[in-house]
Amino acid sequence: MNFTDTEKDAIVWCMFYLADSDGKRNLEEVNILAEIAKNIGLKISVDNLWRITEIDQANIYATLRTFNPDKKEFLRNTLRKVAIVDGDINDLEAKALYHIGYFGKIINI
Repeated sequence: MNFTDTEKDAIVWCMFYLADSDGKRNLEEVNILAEIAKNIGLKISVDNLWRITEIDQANIYATLRTFNPDKKEFLRNTLRKVAIVDGDINDLEAKALYHIGYFGKIINI
């Protein structure tokens, strides 16, 4: 699946948002973030990842709303992987998934 640079940024932003939602980003989450970012063709560097985390939420959600059904399904599956990599989905992660789903119009997360 081909993603634009803006879409890649939005996917990685969502993964960071989810990983950070419970107050801790552990090694399992970092590893899966790096693997997925690499798989979608995002150049992984500290500067690039820092830039992505600074993107305004409104811009991220606007990008997510443009995703076609296949891209939405990819994002849902990706976020599920990030959410469960360190165990069960906790309440804070569930809330983050809800926010991404609601504001980004990515349903059924």
